[in-house]
Amino acid sequence: LGDVYKRQGSQFTINKNDTAKIKVGGQLQLDAGRWFDDTASAGLEDGVNIRRARLGVSGDIGDGWGYKLEIDAADSITTQDAIISKRTQIGDITVEALAGHHKAGTSIDENTSSENITFMERAMSSNISGANFGSRRLGGSLVLNLPHTYIHTGIFGRELSGSTNQMSWNTRAMVTGLEDRIGLGGSYAQLLERDNSATHTLRYRDRPETRVDGDRLIDTGNITAESVNHYGVSGFLTYGSLHGQGEYFIEDITVNSTTDRSLNGYYGQAGYILTGEQRTWNTEQAAWNSINPSSDIGAIEIAYRYSYQDLNDVTISGGIETNHTGALNWYPRKNVKLGLNVIHGTFDEANKTNDFIFGGLRTQISF
Repeated sequence: LGDVYKRQGSQFTINKNDTAKIKVGGQLQLDAGRWFDDTASAGLEDGVNIRRARLGVSGDIGDGWGYKLEIDAADSITTQDAIISKRTQIGDITVEALAGHHKAGTSIDENTSSENITFMERAMSSNISGANFGSRRLGGSLVLNLPHTYIHTGIFGRELSGSTNQMSWNTRAMVTGLEDRIGLGGSYAQLLERDNSATHTLRYRDRPETRVDGDRLIDTGNITAESVNHYGVSGFLTYGSLHGQGEYFIEDITVNSTTDRSLNGYYGQAGYILTGEQRTWNTEQAAWNSINPSSDIGAIEIAYRYSYQDLNDVTISGGIETNHTGALNWYPRKNVKLGLNVIHGTFDEANKTNDFIFGGLRTQISF
């Protein structure tokens, strides 16, 4: 039996020729939050919820072939990643083909793993762009890793748990310099025709950068359009214990041959690790790595984010929201995180301005 089964931490190797490998991983996130200043029109409620409860397996079966399968049982059993991949090395270029249920490229925030993001939730502008063009969907894509350059392009359809057959073509690229301490890139996506229909139905909305309450404060409702394009510009930097990133998004909507609408949003954030560790950049995925504590007390991080989203344009009245978020994160060890977030937000709903203050605690364990 020792010839066919080995165990090293969470890494399992099966097959006496060591050609098939299985890595078991998972993530559990528990959130608790309270609204300290909530206007009556918002009706936001305090609460505790299981944000993510994921378990998955990944590995390779030799000759560059790999796979990943992950499920989430937080609310109901849903499939996250379900991928078959093939990696090929051509000189200094790595080419990886992906097929299955996986993330379409739209932003740094969207494509950084949920266990490695700085705040409890991703910025609302990233979420809103990702809802129609990003997130995990069925499709096929190609990733090119050149020296200091990342390119991801592919065609994606619906989510496994979704009902729409809407399809899009996505491309995301990032160029880095100064030993991957600075980077600039962007994304483009276009909705493709579906079911021989000349129109698309889409919706832009998001919660106030927390999932403790499920209410969406800004919401366009359903929009029918002839064509829709997404544009994004991204940048990041890291200098010692300091790290930062910012992104700007435009959703260009052609309602008909004479009517165009445009929605935009952006955010900027910065963090500093008080205990001296660094948040490093993953060039192969164009996303952030996890923080690895270097002392017995763990790593302590402070961060701030400003985010803005405008969902109004003439006949579209989805609202405007602005959030200021402060974070204090403690990483006792690499796979454990306790994060405190305080959000002060304002939103314009039907030309009435409202505001709120939210305090939330994230407890996270991953392996």
